[in-house]
Amino acid sequence: MELNEEQKTVCRQELAGPVKIMAGAGTGKTRVLVARYIKSITEDRLPPDRILALTFTNKAAAEMKKRIFDEVKKLGDPSLLWSLYGAWIMNFHGFGRRILAENAPAFGIDP
Repeated sequence: MELNEEQKTVCRQELAGPVKIMAGAGTGKTRVLVARYIKSITEDRLPPDRILALTFTNKAAAEMKKRIFDEVKKLGDPSLLWSLYGAWIMNFHGFGRRILAENAPAFGIDP
């Protein structure tokens, strides 16, 4: 995956908490998020279910998820690929729905 110097800088930063990327359309935000995600699960050994990758639209979330799956497929590790099926790669609305669905009784909601 080709990254420019600014994008590489974001990907190389030490993981010490949340990462927020804000930039205009067509600047490579998704490319950076995908590269950072792949680094996190391969080099930093974070399990995919411990990473939250959020974006605003269904389209952007689907694109990010597709790119992550495509990159992991290239690695040839079936167990890592399988672990992505529970990954938290979604838009903000999907995140809220998943939290509510998985914790319905705690919120007093009928599952």
